Amino acid sequence: MLHTMYYAEEVRKVEGFGAPDIELKDAEVKVAHQLIEALAADWDPEKYHDTFQDNLKKLIETKLEGGTIAEVEKPKKLAPVVDLMAALKQSLADMEGKKKPAATTRVAASGKKSRARG
Repeated sequence: MLHTMYYAEEVRKVEGFGAPDIELKDAEVKVAHQLIEALAADWDPEKYHDTFQDNLKKLIETKLEGGTIAEVEKPKKLAPVVDLMAALKQSLADMEGKKKPAATTRVAASGKKSRARG
């Protein structure tokens, strides 16, 4: 994705924006680097094609030739708004239920028995 670069005088300075005063844990930085490495790939511009430009050129050519342009149909029903935090919490709750019970099985199988009081 390409972005427009601005000159320094074109950019407004915002108070309080910038690097927050927090300490990063080594584990967090390590996971972030692993994620970046896993998702990194060489840039291949041939994989991407700007269909918007092609469609716009066809639209202009059709209009110049005197053709009619069909209106884009508006969606009848809007997509439902998803609460991302609720979805994340639900996903984490689902994962808690799917955790392997092997750890508790090993403790029980290790031979440790509770003493019966009586």
